Amino acid sequence: MSDSESQNSGVQSAPNRSRRLWPWFVVGFLGAFLAIAYFGSGYFLTHQGVYRVPLGRYYALEWKRVWNGNQGEGPASGSALVAAKTFGEHVLLSGVGGTLLAAVGWSLSKLRRK
Repeated sequence: MSDSESQNSGVQSAPNRSRRLWPWFVVGFLGAFLAIAYFGSGYFLTHQGVYRVPLGRYYALEWKRVWNGNQGEGPASGSALVAAKTFGEHVLLSGVGGTLLAAVGWSLSKLRRK
């Protein structure tokens, strides 16, 4: 076996291991994303008051508000930046959930090999 073949065989095995962890990451990410969307909450401000709503509903209300444009002036006129920040945190926490489940998958694969 030549040197280039031995180098290629090492390069090909690494992506196979990481490819097997992607399903674990995706399931963990989606599970965390949906759990946070359902159990997490956001505060939606209207002219009548402040309402605590599930994050999924919060995103829908904020998107509707952004899509329709500001309906007036004042603190209840829009908070697209806050919604974007909340969504970014939501995605980041979901990424942590995906990484944790991928770590579980990696640990299980190590235990099976022994």
